[in-house]
Amino acid sequence: MKPDGIRGRHALVVAVILLLLAVFVAGYVAREDCIYFWDSANYHGRYQELGSLVVSAPIQAFYQARHSIRHEDYNDLPILPLLPAHLLFGGGRLAFILAVFTILAVPAILSFLPLIRLTRLSRLLRSAQVVRSTQLFRLKGVGLKAFQAMVLVSGTKRFGKKYHERMLVKLKKQLKEMEEDLVELKEEIKRLEELKAKDENGT
Repeated sequence: MKPDGIRGRHALVVAVILLLLAVFVAGYVAREDCIYFWDSANYHGRYQELGSLVVSAPIQAFYQARHSIRHEDYNDLPILPLLPAHLLFGGGRLAFILAVFTILAVPAILSFLPLIRLTRLSRLLRSAQVVRSTQLFRLKGVGLKAFQAMVLVSGTKRFGKKYHERMLVKLKKQLKEMEEDLVELKEEIKRLEELKAKDENGT
């Protein structure tokens, strides 16, 4: 879990970036010198028409939107979330573009933040899974322990301080197991050497 201070700073950074984007959008639209027609003017026209109809005849606006959604490819469905902006700021081009940005684009942008966190978490889980899968074999080889230590060190470099602290405990445990394995290996070598010596003496 991240401290509240870090979360607050992240939220502040995101808010500032979105505010700057909104200012950029407003500045761009204010400097436009274009004539929009056909598809380029389609949804702005629908925004103006349906927004005005909601004020003057809300029941008719409901039936018109329902008919449009049922029968038209380019229908009024994307306009419905923008209607509060029309009621507050009118049907101008700037109000329409800023409504699209704040009501449709910003939630789409923010929806990627959890995906980024999930991606980092999946990488962490894959790294941990590699270590866990190697432990399932219950092998006592020094090479296996060295491989596990290498995976843990690689994960530490990627995921930061807290991960480093947890992995440091695991690395110490791995080091202890490696030392025990070396002792066992030396004893096994000594035993094999004794057996070899007995065989040579017997022949």
